Amino acid sequence: MNAINRTAKKLLLSSRLPPFYFLESLSQLLRLGEYLRSSGLRQSPWFSDRYLLFDHINRHVVRSEAIDYLEFGVFKGVSIRRWAQINTNADSRFFRV
Repeated sequence: MNAINRTAKKLLLSSRLPPFYFLESLSQLLRLGEYLRSSGLRQSPWFSDRYLLFDHINRHVVRSEAIDYLEFGVFKGVSIRRWAQINTNADSRFFRV
C-alpha cells in the first residue's frame, strides 16, 4: 500500500493542479485511507505476480470447481495455459478469442 501512496503523492505534486483541487484530492486520499483502515480491506491478500493471484482464486474462490474460462486478446497464451494447469477439473472449459 505504501507504493500506492507514494505514487498518488507524486501524481498530485506533479499535476500542476490549482491549490483547491490539490487540497480536495489530498482530502479524498485521507478519507480513502481512513475507509481502508476501518473496513478491514487492508487485510486483503496482495500478490507479487498474476500467477499467485490465479492460484489464490482457484484455491479459495473457485475451489477447483469446473469453470468456463474465456480470454480475450490472447497474446502468447500464458494466462490461459496457467489456468488450464491449476484448474484440473475435467468439466472446465477454456476458450481463446
